[in-house]
Amino acid sequence: MPRAPRLAAILSVTLAVHGCAFAAKPIGMVPPLQALAGASLPSVSAPRALAAPRPLAAPRAATINVKTAGGAATRLWGKSQISNDALAEAVQTALVDSQLFLPLVDRAADYQLVVALEEVEQPDWGVVTTVRVSTRWSLTLTGTTQPLWTDTISAQHTATLLDAVIGTRRCRLATEGAAREAIRVGVERLSRVPL
Repeated sequence: MPRAPRLAAILSVTLAVHGCAFAAKPIGMVPPLQALAGASLPSVSAPRALAAPRPLAAPRAATINVKTAGGAATRLWGKSQISNDALAEAVQTALVDSQLFLPLVDRAADYQLVVALEEVEQPDWGVVTTVRVSTRWSLTLTGTTQPLWTDTISAQHTATLLDAVIGTRRCRLATEGAAREAIRVGVERLSRVPL
């Protein structure tokens, strides 16, 4: 085999298995939460896939600030990472979508939520990529230091060749999926906290 085609074949296989890394995107980490306020029961004739799910809890007349920690920047030839900014945007979007708290408008929030990314476990390579994340959630009343609620939430997601041929894209999709599930569970558990 001539040298150029062999190099092209090796490069193609390398990119399919690994490739250049892309950071996890906030939009990929936002769970599909229904609006909690005013969610209606599905009609009998509505298709099941289009029916609105049952609300998690009643909306609260309170505001919340979100802070994140433990995120990392993605290196070009490394693995997909979750930055603090991307995680904060995804959690904030999920909270707004869930209508669990009021939007924050030109005033201090009633509550502070800190979501710390404790661990992101990713494989080095593979055609099936399973990523596990562990997050620690802590809710405090603004101006206090004693948490009202803390919880550790772990989640995982698997991406396969059917999701993406390029290895780094599979890793990003699995990372976003694991974070999305952790955020979904976090918001659901937060909705049950009596405030």
